[in-house]
Parts: sequence; structure tokens; C-alpha cells
Amino acid sequence: MKIIKLKKTDYTNMEALLTRAGLVNLQEKTAFPNKIFVNENTYKKIEDELKKLHKKQNPLLSKKSIEYSVGMYLFNLGPNVVLNGGKNLPDGCAIVLPLEDKE
Repeated sequence: MKIIKLKKTDYTNMEALLTRAGLVNLQEKTAFPNKIFVNENTYKKIEDELKKLHKKQNPLLSKKSIEYSVGMYLFNLGPNVVLNGGKNLPDGCAIVLPLEDKE
């Protein structure tokens, strides 16, 4: 288990965050977003930054459409939220669990 500090770009680019955390297997073309955890405040910041980015890229979309788009993006590639123990995890940091070796 390791703790990484999120960069500014990690709030809007989940693929880069997963790659930097070592949770992408390029040979099998799979990613493991279920191995990364953030607290509630960091998750809300990620969600807000993605909403701003989607609104900037698609100014004609409704608020509901942007919420659905961001929700599906985070559902597929977003980190998990630590509910009870998240108070001990500082804002802007993520816990990364190691991948198990298939042997």
C-alpha cells in the first residue's frame, strides 16, 4: 500500500492517474480503478473539476447531461471513496493498493 499526492492534472485525467499509480496493465489492456481510494473531499473536487472541463468543452449541454457524463466517467475509471476512515487521509492524496501477481 502506498499514498500518492495528486497532481493538478490528475483531477481531470483518470487514465493518467491510474498509469502513474501503476494500476494499468498494458499487455492485457486492463486498468484497475478499484485499487485506488480517496476521501470524500478529494472525490468531490475531482467531480467538480470534471464538470468544469465538460462545461468548457461542451457549452451547449444541459447541466443534467454533464452530470450524467461525469458520473459515467467516474463510474468506469474513477477512484473509490473511503467513507469512515477518510478523515485520516489528507485532501489531495490517494491510497493505492498493490496489484496481486497472477502466478
